[in-house]
Amino acid sequence: MSKYKTHRCDEIRLSNVGEKVIISGFVETIRDLGGVVFLDIRDMYRNYTSCYIWKNRRSGICFTYSTRVNS
Repeated sequence: MSKYKTHRCDEIRLSNVGEKVIISGFVETIRDLGGVVFLDIRDMYRNYTSCYIWKNRRSGICFTYSTRVNS
């Protein structure tokens, strides 16, 4: 796609496990639960991706949990 992103938020699938995926958008929600931080990221197409990151490992997992939220 571009040097700023490889996927839109609604394009992340199980087949992407193990790949480096770059998404572009803004963080809509941050939930800090101690050792884990959850981020809800929204792109310009109003698709959402939720990521969780372990603080002590500085690594994380992202997954798409909904697409095209009507407002």
